[in-house]
Amino acid sequence: MGKRASSLKVKLNRNPEERELFYTTRSLDIRPDRGPPIQTPQRGLTQPELDAKALARYPLPLSSAISGVSRTLNSGEVASLLTDNEFSENQISSLDNLSQRMQHSSLTFAVLQPSMSAVANTLTQDKYRDKFLRMNMAIQQQSGMQMVTVPWVEYSSKAALECFETITRDADFEPVFFLDTRTEPQRLREICDFIKQKIRTDEIHFVGLIHRPIRTTLASCDELWSCLKDEDVALILTGVERYDPNLRDISGIHMNEFILGDILLTEVRRRYVKPENSKKPRNTGRFPVSGVGSALRAFDKEELVVRQLRELSQASLADEVARELGDGRFKVPIENYLEAGTDERKYDIVKGILRTHEFVASQRELNRSREYISAGDTDSYLSEKEVLGNSLRAVRFR
Repeated sequence: MGKRASSLKVKLNRNPEERELFYTTRSLDIRPDRGPPIQTPQRGLTQPELDAKALARYPLPLSSAISGVSRTLNSGEVASLLTDNEFSENQISSLDNLSQRMQHSSLTFAVLQPSMSAVANTLTQDKYRDKFLRMNMAIQQQSGMQMVTVPWVEYSSKAALECFETITRDADFEPVFFLDTRTEPQRLREICDFIKQKIRTDEIHFVGLIHRPIRTTLASCDELWSCLKDEDVALILTGVERYDPNLRDISGIHMNEFILGDILLTEVRRRYVKPENSKKPRNTGRFPVSGVGSALRAFDKEELVVRQLRELSQASLADEVARELGDGRFKVPIENYLEAGTDERKYDIVKGILRTHEFVASQRELNRSREYISAGDTDSYLSEKEVLGNSLRAVRFR
């Protein structure tokens, strides 16, 4: 089966920059089949950010050159994907709806990743893993996403390489293989050697990485960086924590920019849905007034942290949000955010505005950091960002 014609290109535009035991970073040019060139580091748009915009009931300026859907499937969902037509149909419908909402992005993708327990309890043999990947990729193709991902299903190294070779050879699309950063370095090295061959023959332009806390994956992340840093391939890092409470609430996006990842997407957490037969009344005042300042957070672009609102000046934050989003109407909800403690509608509006501000301000800061990276002057940027520099040292030297 022939590949679909593509003009997609990925090229390093700055040699990788690293200081041993401190930071690693680089910048790429991505030329998609449609739309303008994309430079990395880049923050990808995710479903929670789209949902927050919808809840806010304002015409918020939310867009990105790259959008992605990242879902973790539990054991029951993996079993349903293998056996249940309705489950697959629902996944296709949901992803198709999201692909329409992401239509202004030049690159869109979805990764339906089985949880670790699902791999251990349901995908117990290669025949089940093979079927899961086949069904998974078919769902993505039916949904209208522009890229097709291949999730990590814990094959042996030999079986993984055989699977990757078969997909690369036979599929009529360019696959995006996902690797789990908790995988042992030796196994990653074997897989990366294969991937590098496909990069150099222009068969692979993207590699997906499942984020795990850097404290638990230092050797594996170091191996991935060493193997792929000089290659013309974009690393998509999914599941990045929005902030790290152990490191002064540093933004996970901005910290991992200097560890591993060219395109970074935040973690998607499941929302609790009350059972339909629950007798407990709907709580229209989701949080008491005294708790809203802790429950809601805002991005501080100077420190690159995601702070609780109670730590910030309401007036200063309102000015900052209005300035970044280019609309003075956003000031009033932020200045009066305490009202959201007893009004669910106001809570959703404030949350939507803050999450949109976080995305917009964060992406602009990534653009700014890219200028330093491109100039080979990353040290100067990190010297400005004390919390970021201290956080990188903390995770590297512990």
